[in-house]
Amino acid sequence: QFTVENLAGDLLPSATLQQRIGSGFNRCNMTTNEGGIIDEEYAVLYARDRTETTAQVWLGLTVGCAVCHDHKFDPISQREFYSLSAFFNNTTQEVRDGNIKDTPPIVTVPRSQDRQRFEELNATIPQARQAVSERRQSGRADFESWLAAATPSMFRQHEPVRDLHVRALLDEGTGPEVSITIDGQPRKFPLAASAEWQAGHVASQAVRVSSGGVAEVADAGDFAADSPFSAAAWVFLPANDGGGAIVARMDDGQGFRGWDFWVEARRVGTHIIHTWSDDAVKVVSADQVPANQWTHVAFTYDGSRKAAGVRVFINGQQKPTNVQADSLTGAIHTDVPLKIGQRHGGSILSGAAIHDLRLFRAELSASEVTALANSTRYAAILAKPVGERTEAEINELFEWWLAALDEPSKAATSRLAELEREERTIAAAGTIAHVMQERNEPAKAFILFRGEYDKRRDEVAPDVPGILPAFPEEYPRNRLGLARWLLLPDHPLTARVTVNRLWQEVFGRGLVETSGDFGVAGQMPSHPELLDWLAVEFRESGWDLKRLFTLIVTSATYRQSAAVTPQKLERDPDNRLLARGPRFRMDAEMVRDHAL
Repeated sequence: QFTVENLAGDLLPSATLQQRIGSGFNRCNMTTNEGGIIDEEYAVLYARDRTETTAQVWLGLTVGCAVCHDHKFDPISQREFYSLSAFFNNTTQEVRDGNIKDTPPIVTVPRSQDRQRFEELNATIPQARQAVSERRQSGRADFESWLAAATPSMFRQHEPVRDLHVRALLDEGTGPEVSITIDGQPRKFPLAASAEWQAGHVASQAVRVSSGGVAEVADAGDFAADSPFSAAAWVFLPANDGGGAIVARMDDGQGFRGWDFWVEARRVGTHIIHTWSDDAVKVVSADQVPANQWTHVAFTYDGSRKAAGVRVFINGQQKPTNVQADSLTGAIHTDVPLKIGQRHGGSILSGAAIHDLRLFRAELSASEVTALANSTRYAAILAKPVGERTEAEINELFEWWLAALDEPSKAATSRLAELEREERTIAAAGTIAHVMQERNEPAKAFILFRGEYDKRRDEVAPDVPGILPAFPEEYPRNRLGLARWLLLPDHPLTARVTVNRLWQEVFGRGLVETSGDFGVAGQMPSHPELLDWLAVEFRESGWDLKRLFTLIVTSATYRQSAAVTPQKLERDPDNRLLARGPRFRMDAEMVRDHAL
């Protein structure tokens, strides 16, 4: 089990989480992200490392001596080395580790109390996705019926209103005040003297930020770090790399405590901060917002205090993000007011126009953000004569109809979102493990002249050294087949190498003193018959390490006194003849294993 799961746990049929974690043994090699490396060269080095380690652990052979030429002592050719290396050459692991600890492939390892539910979610979420897909197919006829009677005015009524906290249309175009609705109550607030007006998008006018913010509200936007909230707005950004806040409730003078809806270099996102930067979350979109055109932007936050709980949307589509901080533990409450167009102490979004700003005391679903973003877009499509609507436009309407009007689709999508949110929460509370993963298309392997990565010679297939038992034809030519080959009953090395290493742990020196080299250059066994007998006992017991350990430590040889006469010490200083017991204590791990 140890051999199979450490070398190939990921390749077992219906591999469990524990079996996949076991395959992380071959992910323990050193990796790099240095700018000057050659990826192909380091891919060769990684495969070489795994090959040499596996051969030394299970075979007790120094196969690395055959990297550049045939082994000078053991009957292992260079061809055989690269054939063996081919078993470890077919991984999806990227050469560059990105300077992150969670370099794929990885698996989520939930806490023990969450593990059963996490496994249930792994089975339930694909079913929920299938339900969403099936409704997409079956709902087309219902959509066509709706489309025949649809009018542009129908869209406004389907915009999300649940938990709407703040709405500022910012379309007055003149006057000293702007109207902002707070929790359903329209109120008037002073407009900053520096604010300007320009042509709008969902109304005739929109406010443009100049040398200061637009307006401030003292009693709005005071969200908690563990409560969900969302923000959305139409923005018109200039073609520059400036930064600033669309809206914020953030105190720059108190470690930037609070939150904002942020723009930097036309990328949008949010800061959620107790103290910047050691107790904060920062997430921004990987994509830029188009310059000099109206664009709908939004972010949602699930209250998890994790960057994984933030999603960013541009024109109703969720976008990839860059996480720049992910360590929020404290509160984000602040006494400063909510400000539109800037933070409390600065970060003015100069030159940008803002339209139809909305804040929600909830994490909007992707479909709700889409409906909010595209209401004006779809109204324009419906205003066209039927014959002028393109197929792409009709498909856009279909996606909106599924998300906003079709109850079966909404129910299926909502259930999927709920399950995925629960999965993210469990994953955030757990940890990760590095695992192995095979490519769909096997990678090619070659003999490398003098071991140089770019001097390829003959192509080779995965295989084992000819001096050892032949690789069974019925075994797959992958790491799982290699693991099973190591456990063949007639394999001469696996059992001997393993029992010798355990003997070394107990006695301080193996029956073969060179436990990592059973080849020609290694030492001969001091008691070859004993080594053979222990190897057979180990194999016939079902590879039972606990039984082998018990057998050794209850033997008369181990239980001898460690006392020694000067004459015996002179004759056998290293105790190669086993005339006395070991004179050192077992380490803590061995004591624990023995107790278990």
